[in-house]
Amino acid sequence: MNLSKNTRPLVSVCIPTYNREKTVVAALSCALKQTYTNLEILISDDQSSDNSVKILKKFTDPRIRLVIQKKNLGMIPNWNYCIQQAKGEYIKFLHSDDLIDTTCVEKELALFQKNHQVSLVTCQRSFI
Repeated sequence: MNLSKNTRPLVSVCIPTYNREKTVVAALSCALKQTYTNLEILISDDQSSDNSVKILKKFTDPRIRLVIQKKNLGMIPNWNYCIQQAKGEYIKFLHSDDLIDTTCVEKELALFQKNHQVSLVTCQRSFI
């Protein structure tokens, strides 16, 4: 992409999670390694009873915003919470048991910017 840093839209990578201590680090690592860097990473933990939160709190990257729900919302309400809290112009969902290529956000954003009639872009992902 040929955008200056000042005009690059913010992308919110939303990671809704619940009891994914074995997979959430791999998913988060994919988000952190994106070639497109103007992003926030919003993780919404839906009251996990495993060590997910303890593990996630070890990450110190300033792009990460970890929210721990006060009560279990359930899957769809947790996704909706992510949408409501996202600050980006674009939202990329990355589920806590999925992996994406390092160029995923960059390629998806390029498609949006070239095709203004497009409202949804998705990519292949690997399931853990």
